[in-house]
Amino acid sequence: MKSCARASCSPIETAGRILNRRWVLPVLAELFKHSFRFNELNKQLLQISTKSLGRVLYSLEQEAIVKRTVSHTRPLAVTYSL
Repeated sequence: MKSCARASCSPIETAGRILNRRWVLPVLAELFKHSFRFNELNKQLLQISTKSLGRVLYSLEQEAIVKRTVSHTRPLAVTYSL
């Protein structure tokens, strides 16, 4: 797939670029079931490292696919959802 600037990509190219990344589909499949806290999601995806999961969630959040919700409780609770 050729690279393109975000503004010039078609929606199909953008979707292909996002979904082609490693671990994106398993993460989205789990989040499709229901919302997860980070460690809950990490336990569901046994093969992924915490560093890789954090990177995938961050990139999906930047693409506005995943919503990150921070509950201001003690300890802080961060929930990820679609």
